[in-house]
Amino acid sequence: MPASATKDDPALDGRTPVLDVSVVVPLFDKAPYVGRAIGSALGQTLAPREIVVVDDGSRDDGPAIVERLSAQDSRVRIVRQTNAGPSAARNRGIAEAKGAWVAFLDADDVLLPRHLERAGRLAARHPEVDVLAAAYREVAEGRQDEIARALADEPDAPSCIVSDFFDRWQQGAFFFTSSAIVRRTALERLAPAFPKGEKLGEDHDLWFRLVESGPIAWSESVGTLYTIGLGSSLTGSGTVTDPLPSYARLKARLAQPDFPAAHRAAALRLVATHWLNIARARAEAGDRHGAQALLGDPVTRHRPIYRLRSAAIVCANALLGRPVRLGRI
Repeated sequence: MPASATKDDPALDGRTPVLDVSVVVPLFDKAPYVGRAIGSALGQTLAPREIVVVDDGSRDDGPAIVERLSAQDSRVRIVRQTNAGPSAARNRGIAEAKGAWVAFLDADDVLLPRHLERAGRLAARHPEVDVLAAAYREVAEGRQDEIARALADEPDAPSCIVSDFFDRWQQGAFFFTSSAIVRRTALERLAPAFPKGEKLGEDHDLWFRLVESGPIAWSESVGTLYTIGLGSSLTGSGTVTDPLPSYARLKARLAQPDFPAAHRAAALRLVATHWLNIARARAEAGDRHGAQALLGDPVTRHRPIYRLRSAAIVCANALLGRPVRLGRI
C-alpha cells in the first residue's frame, strides 16, 4: 500500500454496491483469448451494463467469436474500425460507452468475478474520485483458471486513497489498464484519453493526467489477471532507449506554473528516474554519448544519488567496453 495513503475498513459495510459500468475491450488478432475475457466480464458478481468490443481490424476469427457471444447476450456488442492501434480502439470504446464508468479489459486478460463489485464499494466509500483501481497478478497463459480459483475465496483487502501516486509509481505499476475503472466524464474531459500511435506507456499518460486533477482510490484486492508470455505482447518486446512520450509530456507539464504543487516534487523524481533508466539502457547498448546527453538533462538532478550511480555505470561501460549493470531505482 502507498505509504501515505489512508487505510479503509475492508468490510462490506452492509451495502449493495451500484456501479453503472461499460467494459471496453480492444480487439486485434486475439481469437484464442477474447472469449475468455468477455466471459470474465459477463461473470461479474456486479453485472456490467454492457461490454463494448472494438475490433481494430482483426485478421483472425476474433470478431466472429464476439458476434456469437453477442447473439447469446445482448450486453455484448461489437464495433469495427480500420486498424489504428490499441489507443484508438480504447478511445473508440469510450465514445461508444453508455455507462457512467468505463472499465478497461484487454482481450487477453481476465477479470476476477468480484472486480466490479469491489469497485462499487470503493466508489461508495470515495464518491469524490474519478479512478477506481485494483491490484493485479501477472499470470502465464494457460494458468488463468488455476489462479482465478486460488483467488476466489480471498477476503477483501484494504483499500485507500493514493496520496503519493508519483512516488509510488517509481517503485512499479501497482495497477494497469485492465484493472482500472474511470468515470466516463473524466475520460471525455481529457479526450483523446489515450494518445494515438503510441504502443508503450500510453496508459501511463492517462494516469498521470487523471492524478493531476484528482486522487485515485485503490484496492489491494487482486481484480485482474494480466497475461504474460504471449508472442504478440508489446511490453517485453525489447529495450527502450528513448524517453517514452508519456514521460516527455509529463516533463513538459511540470514546467507549467499550474501543475499541482502537491505533486510537483514527486513527479519530478519520477521523470528523473525515467530519464536515468533510459540513460543506463543506452550505456548498456553501447551508446555512451546518448547516455551522457540524458544524464546532462537538468531534470536528473532531482535524483542526485541515483544520478551519480548512473554516471558511474556510463563511465564503466565506456572504459570496459562491455555492459555493466547495477540495480535500478
